[in-house]
Amino acid sequence: MLKRRTIFRAASQLVAAAILAVVLTASVAEARSIDVEINGEKARLKAYRSRDLDYVSLESLLRFLGASVAIERRTMTLHAELDGYHWQFWANSGMVGKDDDVLVLGDPILELGGELAAPTIEIGALLSRAADRRVEWLPEEQTLIIGGGRFNITGYGIEVRDNGILLEFGLTERLPHELGHSEGNWINLTLHNARLDPEKFRLRRRQGPVREMRAYQFDQSAQISIRMYRPFERYFATLDEDPTRLSLLIQDERAATRAAAEAAEPPETRRADGPIDLVVIDPGHGGDDPGTIGRRSDWAEKHATLSIAEFTLAYFESEDECRALLTRRDDELLSLSERARIANEAGADLFVSIHVNTSPDPNDAGSQTFFWAPAANDDGLAVASRENASDIAYRTVASDSDEALPTDVFGRAAEYQQFSTELAQLIQAELEEELDIPSRGVDQAELDVLAGLDMPAVVVECAFMSNPKEENLLRRESFHRRVAAAIYRGIMEYKRRYDPGG
Repeated sequence: MLKRRTIFRAASQLVAAAILAVVLTASVAEARSIDVEINGEKARLKAYRSRDLDYVSLESLLRFLGASVAIERRTMTLHAELDGYHWQFWANSGMVGKDDDVLVLGDPILELGGELAAPTIEIGALLSRAADRRVEWLPEEQTLIIGGGRFNITGYGIEVRDNGILLEFGLTERLPHELGHSEGNWINLTLHNARLDPEKFRLRRRQGPVREMRAYQFDQSAQISIRMYRPFERYFATLDEDPTRLSLLIQDERAATRAAAEAAEPPETRRADGPIDLVVIDPGHGGDDPGTIGRRSDWAEKHATLSIAEFTLAYFESEDECRALLTRRDDELLSLSERARIANEAGADLFVSIHVNTSPDPNDAGSQTFFWAPAANDDGLAVASRENASDIAYRTVASDSDEALPTDVFGRAAEYQQFSTELAQLIQAELEEELDIPSRGVDQAELDVLAGLDMPAVVVECAFMSNPKEENLLRRESFHRRVAAAIYRGIMEYKRRYDPGG
């Protein structure tokens, strides 16, 4: 990604000088608005008139299309995830990045009204040829009409009811469909002339009587398969309008009653043995929070944790058994609640936070893995005090942060305590075997980074930065690789034990 952004930015800068004279004439623009319509849904977007051309607010248009948008204000660069592609737009440039491609507009994107604005005709033509959209600009009506799109199945929702479960699939158009079932309590929904992103329809956490959901894209159709925990009584689907959607009702009073009873079980009796498809790896600290600093160098914990996390990710990417996601990919400051939010929203099945230990005694050494529970000794109290303190400092200096840990966090952590303990034991066993440093075993502490997670979770303290020998190890990539290998093997052993398909 970094290489791609560098190429696009360099390409943009090459044409900037050529269009500078033109851009300078665009400093004065008339603010106005235009109507936009997509598949029957209408809205009014910000727009401008400059140099006798109509411009539309890029951010407003992309968000209306359902894109996630991020803006780098310093460079006035807009990033968007739309229709499965990563897009980049630059101020004062006629070049647009789409994944690894560079596209060219006839007129440049301008900074108008403090935001990026694209020439309406040009952005419409680009969406038509590069995003499988049908776009028509009606200048007299000041209306932009958009249809199509890469996907015409856009998402889903699940509602557990007393007599079963309702699944609703968002559509951009009415699609022919058929239903069937197969062994293993599967219901198979086939939609013809359908396009979807299979990854978006993978259910990673049990919801009521639904155990898992998978999606498949074929040449002329798409299939969504829903696996129930138990046999179901009946099922049927209906096409609804306003908004266009397909509703699938699966009726099974026995399954719903059993699911409600299981939900009422005490937390310590619950199991966490569903599919394990996604692991979130969390490199501790980052940005203005360096973590512990070496005594004989300025080497910081945040550098070691990110390197170890990246090598751990590489192990997952080299195999096809399980995916991994990093909470941060660069030197970025994240609060502990933000890290938990990333994992929860991604539907992660496991969470592993990577850290480096420290002590007033330079002879203290070794690796150690923690799960959430009230500290039982001085080690646990010291680790919790140090690691939680960084988040208190973050919330003190973050002017725009209103983040706080949810009120029920300790209940969440306790729910998965049994499985977090076993995950910690498996990872620590691999660290002991892989590393030529002492093993301090598994311990417990009230670590805030683990408290708000809806999954088994642990903190790995890889080594002591305060120990001269281990400080030297923590500066070496070879050591980072070995730590990552041990963490990966521990996670995969956990998957082997608890994933029914693992």
